[in-house]
Amino acid sequence: MAPETALAPGAEQATSAVNHPPDLGQAGSRVVNLLAYVHLRNIHASTGAGRVACQMVEHLSCRADVHLRVLADARDHARILPLVGEPWTSYPYHLFTADTSW
Repeated sequence: MAPETALAPGAEQATSAVNHPPDLGQAGSRVVNLLAYVHLRNIHASTGAGRVACQMVEHLSCRADVHLRVLADARDHARILPLVGEPWTSYPYHLFTADTSW
């Protein structure tokens, strides 16, 4: 058991500005809401950073304590998803029209 940290006389313990109860998932674990910005053009036949992003998203999406959504370019979404298939076609997406990665 970790020892308690003593506060200086008159000091108050810092608390969050907004006190929300934790969102508990299975077995009492906290649920993480994750919005992942993915350059979809880099996940097809990916190497390097694209492969890392692809694997991270795929592994996190399998966890019961992670609510994953993908933020992506609309044109990449239309072009790349037919090439990569599942699990990418089943993820929930938030799409934007102005490509920010050029």
